[in-house]
Amino acid sequence: MNSKNVLILCVLSVVIVAALFSFSGCETGYYVYGTVYITDTFNGNVFTYDPVSQTASDALYSIGQGAGDSIYFFNDIGYVAVGRIGINSPGVYYFDPNAVNPTFSRIGDVISAGSIAFYSDTKAYVTDRNKSFSTFEIISSGVYTFDPSNPAAGLSASPIPGTDSIGLGGQYLQEIVVGTDGLIYVADFDNAEVLVINPDSDTVIDPPYDVSTAGTSGLLAMKDPVSGDDLICVASNGNFIENGVVDVINTTQGTVTQVVTTVGGTAGIAATRLAYHAASNTFYASGWSNTYTWTPSGSPPYDAVEMKNSSDASFAGSMLVDGDLLFVATTDWFNYNDLIVLNAESAEEMDYSPVSIGTPGFDAISGIASYK
Repeated sequence: MNSKNVLILCVLSVVIVAALFSFSGCETGYYVYGTVYITDTFNGNVFTYDPVSQTASDALYSIGQGAGDSIYFFNDIGYVAVGRIGINSPGVYYFDPNAVNPTFSRIGDVISAGSIAFYSDTKAYVTDRNKSFSTFEIISSGVYTFDPSNPAAGLSASPIPGTDSIGLGGQYLQEIVVGTDGLIYVADFDNAEVLVINPDSDTVIDPPYDVSTAGTSGLLAMKDPVSGDDLICVASNGNFIENGVVDVINTTQGTVTQVVTTVGGTAGIAATRLAYHAASNTFYASGWSNTYTWTPSGSPPYDAVEMKNSSDASFAGSMLVDGDLLFVATTDWFNYNDLIVLNAESAEEMDYSPVSIGTPGFDAISGIASYK
Protein backbone atom coordinates (compact mmCIF):
# COMPACT_ATOMS: atom_id res chain seq x y z
CA MET A 1 0.00 0.00 0.00
CA ASN A 2 1.18 3.51 -0.72
CA SER A 3 1.65 4.39 2.95
CA LYS A 4 4.37 6.45 4.62
CA ASN A 5 5.09 8.75 7.49
CA VAL A 6 6.76 12.05 6.72
CA LEU A 7 9.08 13.55 9.33
CA ILE A 8 10.16 17.16 9.26
CA LEU A 9 13.94 17.28 9.09
CA CYS A 10 15.39 20.07 11.16
CA VAL A 11 18.99 21.11 11.62
CA LEU A 12 19.02 20.15 15.27
CA SER A 13 21.03 17.90 17.49
CA VAL A 14 21.13 14.19 16.78
CA VAL A 15 19.15 13.58 19.95
CA ILE A 16 16.27 15.77 18.82
CA VAL A 17 16.22 14.31 15.31
CA ALA A 18 16.18 10.80 16.75
CA ALA A 19 13.27 11.73 18.98
CA LEU A 20 11.20 12.68 15.97
CA PHE A 21 11.36 9.10 14.73
CA SER A 22 9.59 7.80 17.84
CA PHE A 23 5.81 7.81 17.36
CA SER A 24 5.32 8.48 21.06
CA GLY A 25 7.46 11.59 20.73
CA CYS A 26 5.89 12.95 17.58
CA GLU A 27 3.41 15.76 17.55
CA THR A 28 0.28 15.43 15.44
CA GLY A 29 1.66 17.89 12.93
CA TYR A 30 4.48 15.53 11.97
CA TYR A 31 2.10 12.77 10.93
CA VAL A 32 0.79 12.69 7.38
CA TYR A 33 -2.83 11.59 7.49
CA GLY A 34 -4.42 9.75 4.63
CA THR A 35 -7.60 10.87 2.94
CA VAL A 36 -10.48 9.01 4.53
CA TYR A 37 -12.76 7.30 2.01
CA ILE A 38 -16.32 6.46 3.04
CA THR A 39 -18.81 4.32 1.14
CA ASP A 40 -22.60 4.47 1.12
CA THR A 41 -24.53 1.21 1.32
CA PHE A 42 -27.79 2.48 -0.21
CA ASN A 43 -26.63 3.47 -3.68
CA GLY A 44 -22.84 3.18 -3.82
CA ASN A 45 -21.79 6.80 -3.39
CA VAL A 46 -18.19 7.46 -2.33
CA PHE A 47 -17.20 10.38 -0.10
CA THR A 48 -13.90 11.63 1.27
CA TYR A 49 -12.87 13.40 4.45
CA ASP A 50 -9.66 15.41 4.87
CA PRO A 51 -8.37 15.14 8.47
CA VAL A 52 -6.14 18.18 8.00
CA SER A 53 -8.77 20.65 6.79
CA GLN A 54 -11.46 18.73 8.69
CA THR A 55 -13.82 18.88 5.73
CA ALA A 56 -15.91 16.27 3.94
CA SER A 57 -16.63 16.11 0.22
CA ASP A 58 -19.92 15.71 -1.52
CA ALA A 59 -20.34 12.40 -3.32
CA LEU A 60 -17.34 12.20 -5.65
CA TYR A 61 -18.51 9.24 -7.68
CA SER A 62 -20.48 6.04 -7.33
CA ILE A 63 -19.64 2.35 -7.35
CA GLY A 64 -22.98 1.89 -9.07
CA GLN A 65 -23.92 -0.83 -6.60
CA GLY A 66 -25.55 -0.81 -3.19
CA ALA A 67 -24.16 -2.82 -0.26
CA GLY A 68 -20.59 -1.66 -0.76
CA ASP A 69 -19.84 -2.01 2.93
CA SER A 70 -16.06 -2.54 3.00
CA ILE A 71 -13.37 -0.49 1.26
CA TYR A 72 -9.60 -1.11 1.04
CA PHE A 73 -6.51 0.32 -0.61
CA PHE A 74 -3.53 -1.72 -1.74
CA ASN A 75 -0.69 -0.68 -4.06
CA ASP A 76 -2.52 2.48 -5.18
CA ILE A 77 -5.69 0.64 -6.13
CA GLY A 78 -8.99 0.88 -4.27
CA TYR A 79 -11.21 -2.15 -3.69
CA VAL A 80 -14.82 -2.33 -2.50
CA ALA A 81 -16.48 -5.54 -1.30
CA VAL A 82 -20.10 -5.44 -2.46
CA GLY A 83 -22.54 -7.87 -0.84
CA ARG A 84 -25.74 -9.29 -2.29
CA ILE A 85 -29.01 -7.47 -1.65
CA GLY A 86 -31.12 -9.11 -4.36
CA ILE A 87 -31.12 -6.27 -6.88
CA ASN A 88 -27.44 -5.55 -7.40
CA SER A 89 -24.43 -7.16 -9.03
CA PRO A 90 -22.28 -8.08 -6.03
CA GLY A 91 -18.58 -8.88 -6.01
CA VAL A 92 -15.18 -7.23 -5.66
CA TYR A 93 -14.93 -3.88 -7.44
CA TYR A 94 -11.68 -2.02 -8.04
CA PHE A 95 -10.84 1.54 -9.08
CA ASP A 96 -7.97 4.00 -9.47
CA PRO A 97 -8.23 6.58 -6.64
CA ASN A 98 -5.88 8.91 -8.50
CA ALA A 99 -8.09 9.15 -11.58
CA VAL A 100 -10.22 12.25 -12.00
CA ASN A 101 -13.33 10.20 -12.72
CA PRO A 102 -12.50 6.63 -11.76
CA THR A 103 -14.50 3.73 -13.12
CA PHE A 104 -15.41 0.74 -10.98
CA SER A 105 -14.91 -2.70 -12.50
CA ARG A 106 -15.90 -6.01 -11.01
CA ILE A 107 -13.24 -8.66 -10.55
CA GLY A 108 -14.52 -11.86 -12.09
CA ASP A 109 -17.77 -13.57 -11.22
CA VAL A 110 -20.63 -12.44 -9.03
CA ILE A 111 -20.12 -13.31 -5.35
CA SER A 112 -21.58 -11.78 -2.21
CA ALA A 113 -18.27 -10.19 -1.19
CA GLY A 114 -17.82 -9.41 2.48
CA SER A 115 -14.18 -8.87 3.42
CA ILE A 116 -10.79 -8.73 1.67
CA ALA A 117 -7.26 -9.50 2.92
CA PHE A 118 -4.11 -8.74 0.93
CA TYR A 119 -1.41 -11.36 1.39
CA SER A 120 1.14 -10.25 -1.21
CA ASP A 121 1.49 -8.17 -4.36
CA THR A 122 0.05 -11.08 -6.33
CA LYS A 123 -2.42 -12.71 -3.93
CA ALA A 124 -5.48 -11.47 -2.07
CA TYR A 125 -8.36 -13.29 -0.40
CA VAL A 126 -12.06 -12.40 -0.37
CA THR A 127 -14.99 -13.97 1.44
CA ASP A 128 -18.30 -14.90 -0.17
CA ARG A 129 -21.21 -14.88 2.27
CA ASN A 130 -24.88 -15.16 1.41
CA LYS A 131 -27.52 -16.24 3.90
CA SER A 132 -31.31 -16.54 3.88
CA PHE A 133 -32.60 -14.74 6.94
CA SER A 134 -35.97 -16.44 6.61
CA THR A 135 -34.70 -20.03 6.65
CA PHE A 136 -31.23 -19.29 8.12
CA GLU A 137 -29.67 -21.44 5.41
CA ILE A 138 -26.33 -20.50 3.90
CA ILE A 139 -26.89 -19.96 0.18
CA SER A 140 -23.25 -19.48 -0.80
CA SER A 141 -19.96 -19.48 1.11
CA GLY A 142 -16.29 -19.52 0.33
CA VAL A 143 -12.89 -17.86 0.30
CA TYR A 144 -11.72 -16.92 -3.19
CA THR A 145 -8.36 -15.57 -4.31
CA PHE A 146 -7.38 -12.98 -6.89
CA ASP A 147 -4.21 -11.29 -8.15
CA PRO A 148 -4.01 -7.59 -7.17
CA SER A 149 -1.34 -7.05 -9.82
CA ASN A 150 -3.78 -8.28 -12.48
CA PRO A 151 -7.34 -7.85 -11.17
CA ALA A 152 -8.77 -8.22 -14.68
CA ALA A 153 -7.79 -11.91 -14.50
CA GLY A 154 -10.73 -12.46 -12.17
CA LEU A 155 -11.31 -14.63 -9.15
CA SER A 156 -10.13 -18.16 -8.57
CA ALA A 157 -12.34 -20.70 -10.36
CA SER A 158 -13.72 -22.04 -7.09
CA PRO A 159 -13.55 -21.30 -3.36
CA ILE A 160 -10.93 -22.93 -1.17
CA PRO A 161 -12.25 -26.35 -0.06
CA GLY A 162 -13.35 -26.32 3.54
CA THR A 163 -14.69 -22.75 3.31
CA ASP A 164 -17.68 -23.55 1.11
CA SER A 165 -20.19 -25.29 3.41
CA ILE A 166 -23.78 -24.25 2.64
CA GLY A 167 -27.27 -25.07 3.94
CA LEU A 168 -28.24 -25.16 7.60
CA GLY A 169 -25.11 -25.14 9.74
CA GLY A 170 -23.04 -23.85 6.83
CA GLN A 171 -20.30 -21.24 7.03
CA TYR A 172 -21.38 -17.61 7.19
CA LEU A 173 -17.97 -16.00 6.73
CA GLN A 174 -17.20 -12.54 8.07
CA GLU A 175 -13.86 -10.73 8.38
CA ILE A 176 -10.70 -12.20 6.87
CA VAL A 177 -7.19 -11.06 7.86
CA VAL A 178 -3.55 -11.94 7.30
CA GLY A 179 -2.03 -12.97 10.61
CA THR A 180 1.36 -11.71 11.74
CA ASP A 181 2.43 -15.36 11.48
CA GLY A 182 1.71 -15.30 7.72
CA LEU A 183 -1.42 -17.45 7.84
CA ILE A 184 -4.93 -16.41 6.80
CA TYR A 185 -7.72 -16.23 9.38
CA VAL A 186 -11.47 -16.14 8.68
CA ALA A 187 -14.35 -15.57 11.12
CA ASP A 188 -17.30 -17.98 10.84
CA PHE A 189 -20.32 -16.18 12.31
CA ASP A 190 -22.70 -19.10 12.86
CA ASN A 191 -20.27 -21.72 14.10
CA ALA A 192 -18.19 -19.76 16.64
CA GLU A 193 -15.01 -20.62 14.78
CA VAL A 194 -11.99 -18.98 13.22
CA LEU A 195 -10.75 -20.86 10.16
CA VAL A 196 -7.06 -20.98 9.32
CA ILE A 197 -5.75 -21.10 5.73
CA ASN A 198 -2.21 -21.93 4.63
CA PRO A 199 -1.47 -19.43 1.84
CA ASP A 200 1.32 -21.59 0.40
CA SER A 201 -1.15 -24.32 -0.55
CA ASP A 202 -4.49 -22.54 -0.11
CA THR A 203 -5.71 -25.33 2.12
CA VAL A 204 -7.64 -25.13 5.38
CA ILE A 205 -5.65 -26.15 8.44
CA ASP A 206 -7.74 -28.32 10.75
CA PRO A 207 -9.01 -27.98 13.35
CA PRO A 208 -10.25 -24.38 13.39
CA TYR A 209 -10.03 -22.31 16.54
CA ASP A 210 -13.19 -22.52 18.65
CA VAL A 211 -14.10 -19.21 20.30
CA SER A 212 -16.44 -18.44 23.18
CA THR A 213 -19.71 -17.77 21.39
CA ALA A 214 -21.32 -17.47 17.96
CA GLY A 215 -21.72 -14.21 16.11
CA THR A 216 -18.00 -14.36 15.32
CA SER A 217 -17.39 -11.29 13.18
CA GLY A 218 -14.43 -8.95 13.69
CA LEU A 219 -10.77 -9.98 13.56
CA LEU A 220 -7.64 -8.02 14.41
CA ALA A 221 -4.15 -9.41 13.75
CA MET A 222 -1.28 -8.11 15.88
CA LYS A 223 1.86 -8.95 17.81
CA ASP A 224 1.66 -9.09 21.60
CA PRO A 225 3.47 -5.88 22.60
CA VAL A 226 5.11 -7.66 25.54
CA SER A 227 5.85 -11.25 24.47
CA GLY A 228 5.96 -10.77 20.71
CA ASP A 229 3.56 -13.70 20.24
CA ASP A 230 1.25 -13.71 17.22
CA LEU A 231 -2.33 -12.81 18.18
CA ILE A 232 -5.74 -12.79 16.52
CA CYS A 233 -8.29 -10.75 18.46
CA VAL A 234 -11.85 -11.94 17.84
CA ALA A 235 -15.13 -10.08 18.40
CA SER A 236 -18.22 -12.30 18.76
CA ASN A 237 -21.61 -10.77 19.56
CA GLY A 238 -23.35 -13.96 20.70
CA ASN A 239 -25.48 -14.04 17.53
CA PHE A 240 -27.87 -11.71 19.40
CA ILE A 241 -28.82 -14.62 21.68
CA GLU A 242 -25.92 -15.04 24.11
CA ASN A 243 -23.62 -12.53 25.73
CA GLY A 244 -20.91 -11.30 23.40
CA VAL A 245 -17.21 -11.79 24.13
CA VAL A 246 -13.86 -10.62 22.81
CA ASP A 247 -11.37 -13.50 22.66
CA VAL A 248 -7.69 -13.50 21.85
CA ILE A 249 -6.20 -16.41 19.95
CA ASN A 250 -2.49 -16.74 20.70
CA THR A 251 -1.46 -18.58 17.56
CA THR A 252 2.11 -18.93 18.83
CA GLN A 253 0.91 -20.82 21.91
CA GLY A 254 -2.27 -22.29 20.39
CA THR A 255 -4.52 -20.88 23.14
CA VAL A 256 -7.84 -18.99 23.23
CA THR A 257 -8.48 -16.54 26.09
CA GLN A 258 -11.52 -14.44 26.92
CA VAL A 259 -10.22 -10.88 27.27
CA VAL A 260 -13.46 -8.85 27.49
CA THR A 261 -16.67 -10.29 28.91
CA THR A 262 -18.33 -7.28 30.55
CA VAL A 263 -19.11 -3.63 29.84
CA GLY A 264 -19.40 -1.45 32.92
CA GLY A 265 -19.68 -4.59 34.99
CA THR A 266 -22.58 -5.99 32.96
CA ALA A 267 -22.08 -9.28 31.10
CA GLY A 268 -21.84 -9.12 27.32
CA ILE A 269 -20.16 -6.96 24.69
CA ALA A 270 -22.13 -6.74 21.43
CA ALA A 271 -19.14 -6.22 19.16
CA THR A 272 -18.67 -6.97 15.46
CA ARG A 273 -15.61 -4.81 14.65
CA LEU A 274 -12.25 -4.19 16.29
CA ALA A 275 -9.60 -1.45 16.09
CA TYR A 276 -6.33 -0.81 17.92
CA HIS A 277 -4.20 2.22 18.74
CA ALA A 278 -0.72 0.80 19.23
CA ALA A 279 0.91 3.90 20.74
CA SER A 280 -1.40 3.80 23.78
CA ASN A 281 -2.24 0.06 23.69
CA THR A 282 -5.91 1.01 23.49
CA PHE A 283 -8.54 -1.28 21.95
CA TYR A 284 -11.88 -0.39 20.42
CA ALA A 285 -14.88 -2.57 19.59
CA SER A 286 -18.04 -1.53 17.81
CA GLY A 287 -21.33 -3.33 17.17
CA TRP A 288 -24.76 -2.40 15.85
CA SER A 289 -25.50 0.34 18.36
CA ASN A 290 -22.57 0.75 20.74
CA THR A 291 -18.83 1.32 20.74
CA TYR A 292 -16.50 0.27 23.54
CA THR A 293 -12.92 0.75 24.65
CA TRP A 294 -10.43 -0.85 27.03
CA THR A 295 -6.73 -0.73 27.78
CA PRO A 296 -5.33 -4.04 29.06
CA SER A 297 -3.90 -3.92 32.58
CA GLY A 298 -3.21 -6.98 34.67
CA SER A 299 -4.78 -10.31 33.84
CA PRO A 300 -7.89 -10.72 31.64
CA PRO A 301 -10.81 -10.61 31.38
CA TYR A 302 -11.13 -6.83 31.28
CA ASP A 303 -14.18 -4.65 31.79
CA ALA A 304 -14.81 -2.44 28.76
CA VAL A 305 -16.31 1.05 28.88
CA GLU A 306 -19.02 2.16 26.51
CA MET A 307 -18.13 5.32 24.62
CA LYS A 308 -20.64 8.14 24.13
CA ASN A 309 -20.59 11.00 21.68
CA SER A 310 -20.59 14.70 22.61
CA SER A 311 -24.37 14.53 23.04
CA ASP A 312 -23.98 11.66 25.52
CA ALA A 313 -25.57 9.22 23.06
CA SER A 314 -24.43 5.77 22.02
CA PHE A 315 -22.96 5.32 18.55
CA ALA A 316 -21.51 2.55 16.40
CA GLY A 317 -20.11 1.87 12.95
CA SER A 318 -17.10 0.92 10.89
CA MET A 319 -13.87 2.10 12.52
CA LEU A 320 -10.49 3.32 11.36
CA VAL A 321 -7.41 4.33 13.36
CA ASP A 322 -5.06 6.66 11.50
CA GLY A 323 -2.23 8.22 13.50
CA ASP A 324 -3.69 9.55 16.74
CA LEU A 325 -7.27 9.72 15.45
CA LEU A 326 -10.12 7.22 15.58
CA PHE A 327 -12.84 7.56 12.95
CA VAL A 328 -16.25 5.91 13.32
CA ALA A 329 -18.72 6.03 10.40
CA THR A 330 -22.17 6.12 12.02
CA THR A 331 -25.67 6.14 10.57
CA ASP A 332 -29.22 5.35 11.64
CA TRP A 333 -30.01 4.70 7.94
CA PHE A 334 -32.55 7.50 7.63
CA ASN A 335 -31.87 10.53 9.84
CA TYR A 336 -28.13 11.07 10.02
CA ASN A 337 -24.75 10.08 8.61
CA ASP A 338 -22.04 11.22 10.99
CA LEU A 339 -18.32 10.67 10.90
CA ILE A 340 -17.32 10.79 14.55
CA VAL A 341 -13.68 11.77 15.07
CA LEU A 342 -11.99 10.97 18.39
CA ASN A 343 -8.59 11.14 19.99
CA ALA A 344 -7.43 7.52 19.65
CA GLU A 345 -5.50 7.62 22.92
CA SER A 346 -8.04 9.27 25.22
CA ALA A 347 -11.20 8.16 23.35
CA GLU A 348 -12.47 11.73 23.65
CA GLU A 349 -14.41 13.24 20.75
CA MET A 350 -12.70 16.09 18.93
CA ASP A 351 -14.35 19.50 19.23
CA TYR A 352 -15.08 19.63 15.48
CA SER A 353 -16.85 16.25 15.51
CA PRO A 354 -19.27 14.94 14.29
CA VAL A 355 -18.86 15.64 10.59
CA SER A 356 -21.99 15.23 8.45
CA ILE A 357 -21.52 12.95 5.43
CA GLY A 358 -23.88 12.71 2.45
CA THR A 359 -27.64 13.10 2.54
CA PRO A 360 -29.57 11.38 5.35
CA GLY A 361 -32.27 9.09 4.01
CA PHE A 362 -30.56 8.91 0.63
CA ASP A 363 -27.11 7.79 1.78
CA ALA A 364 -26.22 5.43 4.63
CA ILE A 365 -22.48 5.41 5.24
CA SER A 366 -20.80 2.09 5.85
CA GLY A 367 -17.22 1.28 4.76
CA ILE A 368 -14.22 3.39 5.75
CA ALA A 369 -10.53 3.30 4.82
CA SER A 370 -7.54 5.64 4.56
CA TYR A 371 -5.50 6.28 1.41
CA LYS A 372 -2.16 8.09 1.38
